[in-house]
Amino acid sequence: MNGTKNNNRILSYGTYIALWIALNVLTAFSIALGGMDFGDFNVFFMLSISTAMSYAVLIYFMNVKFESLFFKLFMIVTTVILVAVFSIVLFGYNL
Repeated sequence: MNGTKNNNRILSYGTYIALWIALNVLTAFSIALGGMDFGDFNVFFMLSISTAMSYAVLIYFMNVKFESLFFKLFMIVTTVILVAVFSIVLFGYNL
């Protein structure tokens, strides 16, 4: 155990319960928004909600919170590229 870094990766039950409640609220919110008509913004709202939900799962359940800075930057760059591709496809589709 000498020379090793102690990474406490165990989260409390309260964190998991709060995350579960937040995911349920976001799911209910997306279901409620699915029945409403916002025109061209429907896709934007649904993708925003699903992005928030996936971010929460990524950070807490997949333990990205405890990864190195390089890995986090890699994920951010990949996400930016994905958003750029989705934007090009969505805006190109409406032209």
